Amino acid sequence: MPNLAAGGQNQEGFLENLGILIGLLVTDGYINPKNYSITFTGNSEELQNKFKELLEFFGVEKFYERIDDKNVKVTQVKNKNLVNLVLSYIPTVKTKDNTKITLPNFF
Repeated sequence: MPNLAAGGQNQEGFLENLGILIGLLVTDGYINPKNYSITFTGNSEELQNKFKELLEFFGVEKFYERIDDKNVKVTQVKNKNLVNLVLSYIPTVKTKDNTKITLPNFF
């Protein structure tokens, strides 16, 4: 995970990247807090690459990719730290079963 203690630009970069990650999840992804997974779906290579770039920014090294039965690319990561981080900023999160989400004002 990025070090927030440095403050300043690191904190701004952190919040910007967290905001982008949450935006991707709101539109084309979801979190499963029970098994600590984050899933992003879509066939846009640009968005898939951005999602993987954000995973790397947040210290995630392993993720899984597959094509689902509707021919849509699915990228999934299981990472307790990242799931807990996202949930600490948006406790009402989009899951597979719940599509409602509440974002903090600073996003």
